[in-house]
Amino acid sequence: MSVSAVEESALLLAGTASPNSKIVWYFSRWQSYSCACLFVSVAGTTYAYGIYSTLLKENLGFSQHGLDIVASVGNTGLYLSLLAGLALERYGLQVVVCGGGLLIFLGFLYIWAAVEGLVPANIFSICLFFFLSQFGVCCHVSSSVTYAVRLFPAESRGLSVGLVKGYFGLSSAVLGDFAGGYFANSPSSFLLFVALFVPTVGSVASQFANLLPQHAINFSSEERDSLAPFLTHWGTLFCVLLTIGLLQFNFTLPDYVNSLSASVLVLALFLIVVLPGLYGPRVLKDTNTKSSSTSAAVKKSDGAEEEGEGEEDEEDDDSKVRQGEASKDMAAPCFYGESVPFLEAVSTWRFWSIYLIFLIMCGSGLMVIYNINAIASAAGKSPSTFFVSLISLANGLGRVLAGFISDIASEYLSKIELLSIVVLCMGVTQAFLSIGSGTLLYPCLLSVGFLFGCSVVLTAISTASVYGGRHIATIFGAIDSAAIGGTVILATATIDIFYEEDTCAETKCFRFPFIINSVACIAAFILSSFLSYHTTPTRKESVH
Repeated sequence: MSVSAVEESALLLAGTASPNSKIVWYFSRWQSYSCACLFVSVAGTTYAYGIYSTLLKENLGFSQHGLDIVASVGNTGLYLSLLAGLALERYGLQVVVCGGGLLIFLGFLYIWAAVEGLVPANIFSICLFFFLSQFGVCCHVSSSVTYAVRLFPAESRGLSVGLVKGYFGLSSAVLGDFAGGYFANSPSSFLLFVALFVPTVGSVASQFANLLPQHAINFSSEERDSLAPFLTHWGTLFCVLLTIGLLQFNFTLPDYVNSLSASVLVLALFLIVVLPGLYGPRVLKDTNTKSSSTSAAVKKSDGAEEEGEGEEDEEDDDSKVRQGEASKDMAAPCFYGESVPFLEAVSTWRFWSIYLIFLIMCGSGLMVIYNINAIASAAGKSPSTFFVSLISLANGLGRVLAGFISDIASEYLSKIELLSIVVLCMGVTQAFLSIGSGTLLYPCLLSVGFLFGCSVVLTAISTASVYGGRHIATIFGAIDSAAIGGTVILATATIDIFYEEDTCAETKCFRFPFIINSVACIAAFILSSFLSYHTTPTRKESVH
């Protein structure tokens, strides 16, 4: 029975096989990956908090302490990745992205209505809806990382994860330019724009993405295996944002120029939808009779656990893979195997070692990011949004370069060894910041942003290199939640103890917090070196 192109498209979008039972249609790796990069590139509403926090202060009368509470609650929602991971494995990627978009819509719609005086509001209600919106962002980010890990074989996950995280690192700058270009004269309208734009991009893009059937994970099933077009696109977006930021910092631009620059940014951003066409067809058909049922299950649930994959797992000798023997499908087998269950992973000491290392790195990085203008003032510099853009761009650059380097240097350095180097560099940078020198401020801020971005990516791919990609949503989701503890302990508590906002205006203001963070990073370096020593040998023996 023949099937027309229209009927095939309808069957594909419905997630079912065609009447020819041996043919299953699915979106290509590059189509799915481009969609994941697109919806995460506009999701950075948390790091863009400074853009609209002034509205809460001016329109709702919030104090600075109240704004800090709202930011902390939102940050908690952003890092509840374990809940998002559980939802991903239970309901699938498309459902989670659309559900996250709904939460973003409801959260920012309420905040906009509150700022406009349309609904009653207090700090509790704002915290509640901001928390919901940021958990929606968490769903977007967790889904994109899951796509980046599960669409690519182990030897190529570094750059794929790095680019996804890099796009998210630039997203706050993207939203900032949208706000300055289109909503400079109506700041509250930016909240309504976020409520509509971010969920729409995520919900639409997720409908044109899926995971691949298991046999199609390796690059041998496709003509090209290079992420160079995506890397070029990210670099172009980075340059556009940097150029706009430098122009706005050095010159007072008229409104029409800001609007024009925002339009150029929109064009540069959405060029990503063209990239999948460079690799071949956007839609592929799977005629592999052995895996057709698995392919249909993958397309139907799009990430949820399915019986077809469970049966295939039983055919594999997981016990041998978990002992470090080479897998037939992976050039760089994972330490425990490709499909370690969540509960089994959290029962290992390696899981908690990675968790603690990430907690310290997040606390050290976010302490600088959240207090960047106060740190600049203490070092004798005038507060400016330029510092926010500077550290944001460095953050995004670190995420991409860390993924790129981890792939090309995989024969010489493991992911965990690279993470150890980054942790040590963060400790040294925090020590330099404790000096309080205005001369060292700019390079240190660039270094903190860059190293923080590196740690985010290297932690994700280190987790995948140890526990595999099948359950990365829940395993890395649990590790990602360490950022909450890092924020509370190193980014908030140390500041409250040593920094008195009303009286401290000298270089010594942040000295003790920086020293504490530096010592913590040195301890994390020792732990990561120990972890690397007891994890890397199996990788070196298995790589051929």
